[in-house]
Amino acid sequence: MGLRSRDLMRQIPGLEITTVDACTAHDGTWAMKNEFFALSMKWGAKAFQGMRDGEARVMATDCPLAAMQIEQATGVHPIHPIEVLRARVSAGRNSRRGCAAVPGE
Repeated sequence: MGLRSRDLMRQIPGLEITTVDACTAHDGTWAMKNEFFALSMKWGAKAFQGMRDGEARVMATDCPLAAMQIEQATGVHPIHPIEVLRARVSAGRNSRRGCAAVPGE
């Protein structure tokens, strides 16, 4: 995730943000080619393991290509950081009415 997305998410009250400092190795269309897919998954293994080890209820990335790679490696579909923000804003509105709906909660 980019620094701006991370910084935005850190402004959301009640969220604990953990970042994984490793690349998913997607690199545009490179990882989509049959001859490079396995290699990209191998090179992204550190990132994928870091995400698994974090045991997050929600994974987020601002890169749609990284999201595909993360889902293939972990089985978890990451959402975009703006979706996290939207869910928190909606939860704040709904909590005043006695209910909250936040993805992963």
